[in-house]
Amino acid sequence: MTERTLLDVVEAGFEGWNTRDYEQIASRVTDDYVFETDAVPYPLRGREAYLDFARTYLTAFPDLHFELTDRFAATDRVVACWTATGTHLGELNGVAPSGRRVRVEGCTVTHFQDGRVAKQRAFWDSASLMRQIGAADDKREPQPRINADQRG
Repeated sequence: MTERTLLDVVEAGFEGWNTRDYEQIASRVTDDYVFETDAVPYPLRGREAYLDFARTYLTAFPDLHFELTDRFAATDRVVACWTATGTHLGELNGVAPSGRRVRVEGCTVTHFQDGRVAKQRAFWDSASLMRQIGAADDKREPQPRINADQRG
């Protein structure tokens, strides 16, 4: 597959999330697909497990929207950086709807095998999401941001 084709597959998957099209979300995953994220304590295995994960978040955030902010492809993988926004209007893993708007940034690494998505790893701050919906306290002291010029 060309790098453009790999990008197209990943972009179509995110578009499926944005349009709530479950078939499109998982249309190119392999039978032994694996999804890993800090939001669940174990890898999700298979198409149905991934679709259950998608249903959980799309039910909790019916207006969930992903904006791809950066992406690149190389050989058999794609890295896509994204910003997700939505309103917490449904239960999320036992947390009652808060009505709060959320914004989370993340990155998904997609691995391809024989032209299909075999594995994805999504890196995002799920603790920040829980704080934004009021499910976790933020008792940390605010830290100043350091730019690259200030690092030693």
